[in-house]
Amino acid sequence: TAGRLFAGLRITPNLAVEADYADLGTLKGHAMWHGVDPFFQFERFTRVEARAAGLSLVGSVPLASRLELFARAGAAYAWVDYDTHGNAFIRNPGGGVTSFPSPKPPNLNGNGTVGLLAAGLEHRFTDRWSVRAEWARYFGLGRSYELIGERGKFDLDVASVGLAWRF
Repeated sequence: TAGRLFAGLRITPNLAVEADYADLGTLKGHAMWHGVDPFFQFERFTRVEARAAGLSLVGSVPLASRLELFARAGAAYAWVDYDTHGNAFIRNPGGGVTSFPSPKPPNLNGNGTVGLLAAGLEHRFTDRWSVRAEWARYFGLGRSYELIGERGKFDLDVASVGLAWRF
């Protein structure tokens, strides 16, 4: 679940600038994989929280009297907080299991500027109120690392429906 607040200024009938803050939600993951030896396996639990504040240029094209197609491109400063933990398990030939903490990448939190692209439809049901359906992609969130087949950076897609008020 994600949420976004934005404020914009229309420069021309088809061009605007928007500033926004987005809580991009919490991603939870659980992974389990086996090593080369079937008696060796890892288990990892991951929680990633992401937020972003950005500035976008928005272009729009009217499709009907109260319906328009829009696209926005911009940049955002993103805050990405990771929490990951897990265990590695080794089965002993005698049947017992030994466990120890699985390898953990250092300094997983990754803050920084990322690109974003979005597109959607906006329908004005009054002169002041409209409803928006939008898809947005934030590129390169997080911090780069490589550890046992994992990579730290990721892109995040957000689909949303919301209300806009024009003043």
